[in-house]
Amino acid sequence: MDKKRKFSKKALRDFDLIDAAIARNDQSAFAELMATYKNSIYFTILKMIRDPDDAEDLTIEAFSKAFNKLDKFKKDYTFSTWLFRIATNNTIDFIRKKRLKTTSLNTSFTDDSGKNIDIDADFSFVRGLDKTNNTNLSFMPADKFQLTLSTKESRDLTTSIRFTKGFEQSRLGEFETTTPGYSLIDIYGSYSFGSSNGNHRLIFNVNNILDEEYYNHLSKIKTIMPEFGRRISLQYRYLF
Repeated sequence: MDKKRKFSKKALRDFDLIDAAIARNDQSAFAELMATYKNSIYFTILKMIRDPDDAEDLTIEAFSKAFNKLDKFKKDYTFSTWLFRIATNNTIDFIRKKRLKTTSLNTSFTDDSGKNIDIDADFSFVRGLDKTNNTNLSFMPADKFQLTLSTKESRDLTTSIRFTKGFEQSRLGEFETTTPGYSLIDIYGSYSFGSSNGNHRLIFNVNNILDEEYYNHLSKIKTIMPEFGRRISLQYRYLF
């Protein structure tokens, strides 16, 4: 630690948690670090890729990479600085090298009232095999199916509802445990309107509307910390 530099109480608390995590593999220390920064990391990544599902996955990956390298962390700067650097670099790599096998279906129709309805269905999966011993690779995401229905009520109002089915991950690598499947429902919408000063847009999101408890197979501490519960957000954008 740089003794000449003055760290905040929060930073010093992080240092204590890191010491406990390294020395005793203290799961509660890992959990507290993740609880402290998970939301901040998530929204930072979301701003970069604008996809809630990928942002959640990349948030877990960032913590996993940080925790696996925790013994290399130097207390010359704060843990948050180091963690955010890992998260942003990992997200940049994701943007550059995203490789995901996906089967997609898209169709649209107009109902009797003239409303446009779009239907998108996606099934994504990843398979990894260590060919040297014919075993599954670790940290492979579970299969996922998504069905999204979107409507455009008018030129200014759009809404969508998305159903996500995450399947049980039982193709396990070394030291991994089975992660149960889950079902989620999300609702999105936006409303745009103009004024003499410019254009305005309201965006609302309700994620995991049923508040289901579920776990991400990629999380290093999934056994003690589930994923986000119900989240509600409202954004306002002004274009001039």
